[in-house]
Amino acid sequence: AKIGDLQVNTLQLAGNAVTIPEVVSIGNFGSGVGISYDIPSTVAARSIYMSDGGKVFASCTVSLGWPNGAASGSNWKLKMIINNVVVQEVGGNAITDTVCISGSLEIGFPGSMDVSIAAYTKTNVVYLNGGNLFLIGVKR
Repeated sequence: AKIGDLQVNTLQLAGNAVTIPEVVSIGNFGSGVGISYDIPSTVAARSIYMSDGGKVFASCTVSLGWPNGAASGSNWKLKMIINNVVVQEVGGNAITDTVCISGSLEIGFPGSMDVSIAAYTKTNVVYLNGGNLFLIGVKR
C-alpha cells in the first residue's frame, strides 16, 4: 500500500509506547571506590523494562579525583555494562576528571535491560564526586 500526502493533526501515543526514559543520580561515594582492577564497585545501576524488542542507550557522566592528588602509578577505570555485556570502558590517571561514557545494546524480545557502571582503581583513595546515569529504551 502506498500513502501519498498524509497529514496528521494530532498523534496520541500511550505512555512509554515508543521510548522509556530513566535517570539515576550518582551521589558522592567518598574514598575507596574500588581496591583493585579485579574488585569493582558498582556506583550506579538501573533497570529498564522493554515490553517489545528494541535498543537501550545509556549515558553516564561522573566527576572523580584523588583527595590529595594522584599518587605515582594511580589510575582509574569505569565500565558500562548492559545485560552483563561491557559496552564501553574508559580510564585515566588525571588528578581530577569529569568523564562521560555512553553505549547501547539491542534486545530482540521483551524483557528487562540492566545497566550498571562499575568503577575500578589501583589505589583505594579515589573519590567520586557525583554524576548521572541516563537511560532510554527505544522500541521497534
